[in-house]
Amino acid sequence: WHCYVVDVPELHRAAFDLCLQAITRLQFDQRSTSVLLHGAAGSGKTHLLARLQSWLAGGLPGHDPAPPAIFLSVRLQTSPQMIWRHLQSRFGEDLLRHTANGRTQLERILLPRLAEIQPSIGAPNRWLERVQRESRASASTTDEVIEVIDHLELAAGLNDRDLTIILTHFLLGRHRRDVRAWLRGEALPEAALSHLGLGTDPDLDPEERARTIVLNLCRLTGPEMPLVFCFDQVEALQSHPQDLAGLHRFGQMVGFLHDETRNTLLISCVLSVFIDSLNRAIIASDYDRMKSFGHLPLKALTPPEAKRLVETRLGRLRKSMAKKRSKVFDPQYAPYGHAEKKGNPTEWRKAYETRMMGEEEAVAVLDKDNPYNVLGLQQGADAAAVKTAWRTYAMKHHPDHGGDEDTFK
Repeated sequence: WHCYVVDVPELHRAAFDLCLQAITRLQFDQRSTSVLLHGAAGSGKTHLLARLQSWLAGGLPGHDPAPPAIFLSVRLQTSPQMIWRHLQSRFGEDLLRHTANGRTQLERILLPRLAEIQPSIGAPNRWLERVQRESRASASTTDEVIEVIDHLELAAGLNDRDLTIILTHFLLGRHRRDVRAWLRGEALPEAALSHLGLGTDPDLDPEERARTIVLNLCRLTGPEMPLVFCFDQVEALQSHPQDLAGLHRFGQMVGFLHDETRNTLLISCVLSVFIDSLNRAIIASDYDRMKSFGHLPLKALTPPEAKRLVETRLGRLRKSMAKKRSKVFDPQYAPYGHAEKKGNPTEWRKAYETRMMGEEEAVAVLDKDNPYNVLGLQQGADAAAVKTAWRTYAMKHHPDHGGDEDTFK
C-alpha cells in the first residue's frame, strides 16, 4: 500500500479506464465482476496494476477520488494443490499491513462496519482504544467486544466460530503473534490453538478450510468497501506446457469468488501465449465469469512509450535523490561555511555518509578513508607526527622499495 508515484497516463489508458468502470459498476450493482487482461512480456501489466493500486490509495493525481477499497496483488507462484492456502496467506498478509494513519487494513475494514452494525459504540477509533486499554482489568470489556462481534457475525453471515474468536482477540489486542499467524494460514501448534480457544479437526481438508476463511474475510468488508484482487503470473501454475490442472483450479477459484461474493473485482493478468491454454483448461462457464465485465488485450509498448516510461521513472528517481541529498546539506555541516555559521567539513561528511548509507556502513567508509587511520595515527596528531608517518608510509609503498606504483600514486 505504498503509493506508486510514477505515472504515465497514456500507457494502456483503455485498460485502466476499464478497471475503473468495473469498480464503479461493482459499487452500483453490489455484485462481483471480473476483468481479463493479457499481453506479451514487457507489455506494461505491472505498470497498469501499480497505477490502479496508487489510485485506490489516493496517490494518483488528475483523477476523481477513489472509493474506499482493499487492493490485493496475488502472484500465483504456488502449486495448484495449495492455491486457496496461498490466497489466504496473501489476503491475511495484506489485511495486517498498516495504512498511513497507523491502523491495519483489517482495522480499517472492521471499525466502520462495527459502527454501522452497533451505533452505540460511538466513535470507532476511540472505542477500540478504550476496549484495548480496559480489557486486561475488566471482564465486562471482553464481554462487550464479544457481543459486538456476535452482531457482526449475524450481519455479515460469517457462520465461522474460529474466525469470530480470532477477530475478538484481534480487537482486544491479545495473542497478537498467534492471531497474525492464523490469519495468514500458518500452522499453529495444538498448545497455541488451545490458548486461543480454537478447536482442531485433523480430518478437515486444509484447502477447504482456507477457501472458507477467504470467503468469510471477503464478507467482512461489506458492499461499501470493494475488494480488488489482481491475479498475476497465472502461468506459474503450470509445471510444463501440457499441464492444465493448475489453470483449471485457478478458473474454479475465480468462478467461486465471482459467484459467492458481492463486493469483489477479480482482475486476471496472463501472458497472451497462455490464453489458448487457459481457454482449454477452464470450463466455459468459469471462463465467462473470468471476463464477465471485459476482456482486453494489452499491446506491446511502442519505443516512444517505453522511452517515456523510462524517462519518467528516472526523473522521479532524480527528484527523490535530490530530496534526500537536500536534507543532508544542513548549514551547520556546510564544509565551505554559511552566511551565519561556518561548518566543520569532517562533521558534514559524517552526517552525509550516515544519511545516505546508514550509520554502520558510514562508519566503515569514514574509517577506511580517514587519513589519520591510514597513517596509523591518533585523530588530531600534531604536524611533526603527521610528517614523519607520511614519510614512512610513502617509503613503504615506493616502487623503488618494492611497493605498488598505483598505491604510491
